[in-house]
Amino acid sequence: MLKELQETPRGKKFLECQTLEQICSIWNLGEYCRQKQIEFQSKGMLGRRQVCPDMFSPNPKNSKRMMISRK
Repeated sequence: MLKELQETPRGKKFLECQTLEQICSIWNLGEYCRQKQIEFQSKGMLGRRQVCPDMFSPNPKNSKRMMISRK
């Protein structure tokens, strides 16, 4: 992906990055990244660490209650 930039100081730092925040800070976009995170959180958007598979599957107990209440 980086090709010839991989051997530059910035390229080496990029390869060591583990988070989007770290990548943004290499290109002096750390503040922009933080502002966007705050904006997304204020809109109710979840980050990858905040999402879990259980959030999208219905709770079996609640499903039975819903079916009974519809009858």
